[in-house]
Amino acid sequence: MVGEGKEYRLKEALDEIKREYDYVIIDTPPALSTLTINALVASSSVVIASQAERLNLSGISRIEKVIETVCKYCNENLIVRGILLTRFKKRTRLNRKTARAISEAQMMQQSIFDYDLKSNITKIIKLLWKNF
Repeated sequence: MVGEGKEYRLKEALDEIKREYDYVIIDTPPALSTLTINALVASSSVVIASQAERLNLSGISRIEKVIETVCKYCNENLIVRGILLTRFKKRTRLNRKTARAISEAQMMQQSIFDYDLKSNITKIIKLLWKNF
Protein backbone atom coordinates (compact mmCIF):
# COMPACT_ATOMS: atom_id res chain seq x y z
CA MET A 1 0.00 0.00 0.00
CA VAL A 2 1.32 3.36 -0.98
CA GLY A 3 0.17 6.86 -0.14
CA GLU A 4 -1.15 8.90 2.71
CA GLY A 5 -3.73 7.34 4.98
CA LYS A 6 -2.81 3.81 3.97
CA GLU A 7 -3.44 2.58 7.53
CA TYR A 8 -7.12 3.60 7.18
CA ARG A 9 -7.96 1.74 3.95
CA LEU A 10 -9.49 -1.34 5.61
CA LYS A 11 -11.45 0.81 8.08
CA GLU A 12 -12.89 2.85 5.24
CA ALA A 13 -13.92 -0.30 3.34
CA LEU A 14 -15.53 -1.84 6.43
CA ASP A 15 -17.35 1.40 7.33
CA GLU A 16 -19.33 1.00 4.11
CA ILE A 17 -20.69 -2.46 5.08
CA LYS A 18 -20.53 -2.62 8.88
CA ARG A 19 -24.28 -2.13 9.35
CA GLU A 20 -24.89 -5.41 7.53
CA TYR A 21 -22.96 -7.52 10.09
CA ASP A 22 -22.93 -8.10 13.83
CA TYR A 23 -19.24 -9.04 13.84
CA VAL A 24 -16.34 -8.95 11.43
CA ILE A 25 -13.37 -11.13 12.30
CA ILE A 26 -10.06 -10.07 10.78
CA ASP A 27 -7.37 -12.75 10.92
CA THR A 28 -3.94 -11.42 10.05
CA PRO A 29 -0.65 -13.23 9.57
CA PRO A 30 1.71 -13.22 12.57
CA ALA A 31 4.06 -10.74 10.91
CA LEU A 32 3.67 -7.11 11.94
CA SER A 33 2.95 -5.40 8.66
CA THR A 34 0.77 -2.73 7.06
CA LEU A 35 -2.00 -5.33 6.95
CA THR A 36 -1.77 -5.79 10.73
CA ILE A 37 -1.86 -2.02 11.28
CA ASN A 38 -4.89 -1.74 8.99
CA ALA A 39 -6.66 -4.47 10.96
CA LEU A 40 -5.93 -2.77 14.30
CA VAL A 41 -7.09 0.62 13.03
CA ALA A 42 -10.32 -0.90 11.68
CA SER A 43 -11.09 -2.96 14.81
CA SER A 44 -12.96 -2.19 17.98
CA SER A 45 -11.17 -4.98 19.85
CA VAL A 46 -8.38 -7.49 19.40
CA VAL A 47 -7.52 -10.97 20.64
CA ILE A 48 -3.81 -11.77 20.43
CA ALA A 49 -3.13 -15.34 19.36
CA SER A 50 0.19 -16.88 20.38
CA GLN A 51 1.63 -20.32 20.70
CA ALA A 52 2.56 -21.08 24.29
CA GLU A 53 6.26 -21.34 23.52
CA ARG A 54 9.18 -19.04 24.32
CA LEU A 55 9.90 -17.80 20.81
CA ASN A 56 6.26 -17.20 19.98
CA LEU A 57 5.56 -15.40 23.24
CA SER A 58 8.11 -12.75 22.29
CA GLY A 59 5.59 -11.56 19.74
CA ILE A 60 3.22 -10.51 22.52
CA SER A 61 5.54 -7.74 23.67
CA ARG A 62 6.01 -6.58 20.07
CA ILE A 63 2.29 -6.49 19.34
CA GLU A 64 1.69 -4.70 22.65
CA LYS A 65 3.95 -1.84 21.49
CA VAL A 66 2.19 -1.71 18.11
CA ILE A 67 -1.23 -1.62 19.78
CA GLU A 68 -0.10 1.22 22.07
CA THR A 69 1.00 3.20 19.01
CA VAL A 70 -2.22 2.48 17.11
CA CYS A 71 -4.25 3.57 20.16
CA LYS A 72 -2.23 6.77 20.49
CA TYR A 73 -2.37 7.87 16.85
CA CYS A 74 -5.13 6.04 14.99
CA ASN A 75 -7.71 4.22 17.13
CA GLU A 76 -7.99 5.36 20.73
CA ASN A 77 -11.00 3.06 21.31
CA LEU A 78 -9.18 -0.19 20.52
CA ILE A 79 -9.59 -2.73 23.33
CA VAL A 80 -7.38 -5.78 23.91
CA ARG A 81 -9.78 -8.59 24.89
CA GLY A 82 -7.09 -11.09 25.80
CA ILE A 83 -4.51 -13.59 24.66
CA LEU A 84 -5.49 -16.85 22.99
CA LEU A 85 -2.84 -19.51 23.61
CA THR A 86 -2.67 -21.92 20.69
CA ARG A 87 -1.06 -25.34 20.41
CA PHE A 88 -1.20 -25.46 24.19
CA LYS A 89 0.24 -28.62 25.79
CA LYS A 90 -0.94 -28.81 29.37
CA ARG A 91 1.76 -31.34 30.26
CA THR A 92 4.67 -28.93 29.86
CA ARG A 93 5.60 -26.82 32.87
CA LEU A 94 6.30 -23.71 30.76
CA ASN A 95 2.83 -23.82 29.23
CA ARG A 96 1.14 -24.22 32.62
CA LYS A 97 3.13 -21.33 34.11
CA THR A 98 2.48 -19.17 31.05
CA ALA A 99 -1.25 -19.80 31.14
CA ARG A 100 -1.45 -19.08 34.88
CA ALA A 101 0.54 -15.82 34.63
CA ILE A 102 -1.43 -14.54 31.65
CA SER A 103 -4.74 -15.52 33.24
CA GLU A 104 -3.89 -13.75 36.50
CA ALA A 105 -2.76 -10.62 34.64
CA GLN A 106 -6.00 -10.56 32.67
CA MET A 107 -8.08 -10.91 35.83
CA MET A 108 -6.26 -7.89 37.23
CA GLN A 109 -6.79 -6.08 33.89
CA GLN A 110 -3.07 -5.51 33.48
CA SER A 111 -0.46 -6.44 30.94
CA ILE A 112 1.78 -9.32 31.97
CA PHE A 113 4.57 -6.75 32.41
CA ASP A 114 2.56 -4.58 34.78
CA TYR A 115 1.17 -7.57 36.67
CA ASP A 116 4.35 -9.44 37.51
CA LEU A 117 7.59 -7.99 36.24
CA LYS A 118 9.58 -10.67 38.07
CA SER A 119 7.75 -13.75 36.77
CA ASN A 120 9.72 -16.18 34.64
CA ILE A 121 7.46 -15.68 31.62
CA THR A 122 7.87 -11.90 31.82
CA LYS A 123 11.64 -12.29 32.06
CA ILE A 124 11.63 -14.62 29.04
CA ILE A 125 9.54 -12.23 26.96
CA LYS A 126 11.71 -9.25 27.93
CA LEU A 127 14.92 -11.16 27.22
CA LEU A 128 13.65 -12.27 23.83
CA TRP A 129 12.39 -8.77 23.07
CA LYS A 130 15.91 -7.37 23.59
CA ASN A 131 17.26 -9.86 21.05
CA PHE A 132 14.94 -8.68 18.26
